[in-house]
Amino acid sequence: MLNLPYWLEAAPLEKAPEEPPRAEASCDVAIIGAGFTGLAAALVLARAGRSVQVFDKAAPGEGASRRNGGIASGSLYFSLAGAIERFGEEKGVGIHREGLEARQALTRFLAEEGLEVGYRHSGRFDALNSAKHYDAKARECDLYNKHLGIEARMVARDRQQEELGSDYYFGGMVRPDMGQLHPGLLHDAMLTLAREAGARVTGHCPVEHFERGEDGFRLKTAGGEVRARDLIVGVNGYADKAASWAKRRLVPVSSQIIVTEPLPPNLMATLMPKGRAVGESRKLLNYYRPTPDGKRILFGGRAGALSDSPQEKARALKAMMTGIFPELRETEISHVWWGNVAYTFDYLPKLVEQDGALYANGYCGSGVIWARWLGEKAAYRLLGDAERARTWFSGDSFQTRALYTGNPWFLPPLLAWYGLQDRLLR
Repeated sequence: MLNLPYWLEAAPLEKAPEEPPRAEASCDVAIIGAGFTGLAAALVLARAGRSVQVFDKAAPGEGASRRNGGIASGSLYFSLAGAIERFGEEKGVGIHREGLEARQALTRFLAEEGLEVGYRHSGRFDALNSAKHYDAKARECDLYNKHLGIEARMVARDRQQEELGSDYYFGGMVRPDMGQLHPGLLHDAMLTLAREAGARVTGHCPVEHFERGEDGFRLKTAGGEVRARDLIVGVNGYADKAASWAKRRLVPVSSQIIVTEPLPPNLMATLMPKGRAVGESRKLLNYYRPTPDGKRILFGGRAGALSDSPQEKARALKAMMTGIFPELRETEISHVWWGNVAYTFDYLPKLVEQDGALYANGYCGSGVIWARWLGEKAAYRLLGDAERARTWFSGDSFQTRALYTGNPWFLPPLLAWYGLQDRLLR
């Protein structure tokens, strides 16, 4: 069993350079973080003629961009009904419609750039963990179709074998507007495009400190001091002391993933007949999908989150997986890994300005869509393109809590409470 992301086999990380990295003395825009957010912003800005430098303390994409499950959902913490109740109909519908627009923008981007990243417009099956959840999701399905026109449909428990080879759930909902891809190949492609456009992307070069001056920003990096007129911070679940303002507002949550050894074709066809991505309705949800070649199952979730042992994480995730698919009890696990997603205290992604810097972060586990989308929005904002910069996620305050410094000490008891609630579902 390999303790590294499955995606790195087809899209390996850049190795650290033998010589110390060097930064240019000045640029129009500096970007902290070379994941989906930073590269999306860099590509737009460089193509608009701006000089851009992107810095990452690790290899480009080594954080969540190459550690996620590759499900292109753009999901939000709030259901559509919940969003309408909390924010009113205009904003509640608006944030969900923006998710639909962001998904469509990704497919256009891939087509226009001619990128082969294993994208499949597979749809997603929302598997429901209780009969009560099924009834609520049926009402939600009507709202989705009324306000978004996505042609979602419910699948009753006695027909769920058409979608999933398991009797574990109480039915589910098919969302045809979602897809899945190979996140390593997507990041590789975005990195190449950004560099071809003229952006300078430097990995293994942490930004140790930055401050705002009269004529822009001064950054102290491992490759030297840099002056930049504008600054974008896109660190998400990997904020450190250099981005302390963001760190106090982001809750890093570990998400674990395993991948099975190749399965017989007939077994794959039985377990995942439609090849859809799957998400659950319980608090400590699992998510899973076929790998892009259709030969393995990738299974992720919160199981094992409190352990640093790859073996323990793999054991916990496999136990969850075989509870759903008992046929996989004897199947070996080929890969296990984990990475940080970042939640905000109000559970909404953020594009906010603080002391002149733009912060695009807090994707709440759906960064494949939101990171690229808000990275582009940040770039258009710097370019003064108000129409393209428009987003529902730029008007809210970026909240923190008293005494919170970025260490989520409260997660163990919270995860235990969520686990108890999940056990009471069945």
